Amino acid sequence: MLAVALLPLMSTAQQPAAQQPVGNQPVATLKIQAREVVLPVTVRDKKGALVASLKIGDFTLTEDGRPQTIKSFTRESNLPFRLGLLVDTSRSVSGAMEEERKAAGKFVDLMLPADPKAADAKKDEAFLIHFDREVELLEDFTNSRDKLRHELDEMGPTRAAQNDSQGRRPPGTIGAAEKRASGTAAARSFTMRSISPRTS
Repeated sequence: MLAVALLPLMSTAQQPAAQQPVGNQPVATLKIQAREVVLPVTVRDKKGALVASLKIGDFTLTEDGRPQTIKSFTRESNLPFRLGLLVDTSRSVSGAMEEERKAAGKFVDLMLPADPKAADAKKDEAFLIHFDREVELLEDFTNSRDKLRHELDEMGPTRAAQNDSQGRRPPGTIGAAEKRASGTAAARSFTMRSISPRTS
């Protein structure tokens, strides 16, 4: 994340139209002198990869067609992130479920703070999804290692996979849990980490 700061500018705002003056009372005008305006910028290349080598001279900034002076330029490398943990719980990996839990648990411990309430803790968050015949959201965005680890310990096949013995759904149908999880994930922007055992 890059931050661009502009030179001072004047901002003028009138009261909302709903607050009409009473009688001959004049309309109040609020003027604020902004000493610095910070503009966050994220730059990606054609393949979607982040570009971190840019300098202040690589940017131009205009407002209403008029060039603006960039006063300062900094790189923010310690920003909070939001990520998703996607775990395969299908029958093909049932023998490696314990290894999956261990790998996912280590990843959670590595990425999230031990004490999310600490003053210096970032607002990093993660959610947990597992899948086999269906997709289920086990834990929504949280910064709690304990919540994610609890769901990992309890994690098993989805409800659809557990009900295989009762017959499969008709071709082309989608379960309610799959709809819910798919809609939830599609509405977010996140980094997805897939946990699945390696095969030789």
